Amino acid sequence: MQTLPHGFKKLLTLLPAILTTLMVLLEAIPMHIPGIGLIITTFTLINIYYWCIFYPGTLPYLFLFCLGVLHDTLVGTPLGFSSFIYIVFAFWLSRKRRTLRTAAFSAIWLGFIIYSGGIFLLEWLIISVYSGKLLPLKELTVLWCLSGISYPVIHLLLTRIHHPRT
Repeated sequence: MQTLPHGFKKLLTLLPAILTTLMVLLEAIPMHIPGIGLIITTFTLINIYYWCIFYPGTLPYLFLFCLGVLHDTLVGTPLGFSSFIYIVFAFWLSRKRRTLRTAAFSAIWLGFIIYSGGIFLLEWLIISVYSGKLLPLKELTVLWCLSGISYPVIHLLLTRIHHPRT
C-alpha cells in the first residue's frame, strides 16, 4: 500500500473545511436557474452533517462560527444567524454521532432528514420571531424535501472525494 505524500495528507485534513466553505460561497452566487438557490442552501447542511458524523472534529465550532459570519455577510441574513444554526446543528450531531456513524445508509439518510427538519424548523422560528410574524411553511417544506432528495448524491460525492479510488 502506498503512503500519501505529506502535502496530500495535509490537504485531506483541510478538505472538510474547504468543501464546506465552497458550499457557502456557491450558495451566495446569484444563479439565474429557477429553484437552484433552494437546493444549494441544503448543501452546506449536508456537508456539516457528513463531516460531523464521519469525521468529528474536522469542522470545529470556531470554524463554523466564522463560516456562519461569512454566510450572513454574503447573503444578507442577520449577522450571527447562520453561525448559531451551524453550531447548534454540529452540537446536536455530536450527541448522535456514535449511533449514526455505524448505522446502515438508509438510517443515516433518515437521520439527516429528521435532523435537518429540526434545523429548518429552528430557522423558521427564529426568522418568524425576528420578522415579527409567522412566515409561511411552504418554502420550508420544499427546502426540507429537496434536502432529503439531495442527501444521497452529496453523501456519495463527499465519500468519493475523501476516499478516491487508487
